[in-house]
Amino acid sequence: MPYEIFLPKFFKSTVKDLKKKYPNVIQDLKTALRVVEENPGLGRALRGFTDVKKLRVQNSDVTRGKRGGYR
Repeated sequence: MPYEIFLPKFFKSTVKDLKKKYPNVIQDLKTALRVVEENPGLGRALRGFTDVKKLRVQNSDVTRGKRGGYR
């Protein structure tokens, strides 16, 4: 079953804002997208949607906190 990764316009603008605080956010997202393409079963399904999933992405700019990532 082919999958499509869709990045909405508001997501792209949010990433642009995050780039000011976290300069490596683009590289972190590219890594996460590559991993999802290799293993589409990753992530947790959103309630009410069958094919929409959420995924935590490691934040390489923050080394503290329980997970140190984005959602």
